[in-house]
Amino acid sequence: MMHKILLIAMGFAAMATHALEVEVFTADDLALTRRQAIPQARIYRVDGLRELERVIGELPGDPATARRLALARLAAVDQQALSDAAEGLVKAALHYRLDRYPAIVFDGRYVIYGVTDLALARRIYEDAINPGERP
Repeated sequence: MMHKILLIAMGFAAMATHALEVEVFTADDLALTRRQAIPQARIYRVDGLRELERVIGELPGDPATARRLALARLAAVDQQALSDAAEGLVKAALHYRLDRYPAIVFDGRYVIYGVTDLALARRIYEDAINPGERP
């Protein structure tokens, strides 16, 4: 009997320390505030591919020159930022089916739209999943 009680208590402790998974889908022109409220949040700047369009756009008509120029410009682009932007767009559109930004996804299930203050978003989320716990 004592083992059952201990296991149940350990189960509740594990649930209480559950690591919150947060993904933020935003754009460069939307400043996020109070990011320290959710330090583990994964930030996706979904407009990052615009940089690629800007860099590659306006190439000369000569194919050899255009190729050389495009490769040089691509080498100067932050490849990780482009990769993150592409991943964010795919997740936002295909996985979560988000239809606007900013959007903050908690634990892959709860979405808050239109909030850039991460402390406020966390409070909204916590109030929604634990109604009546705040005065």
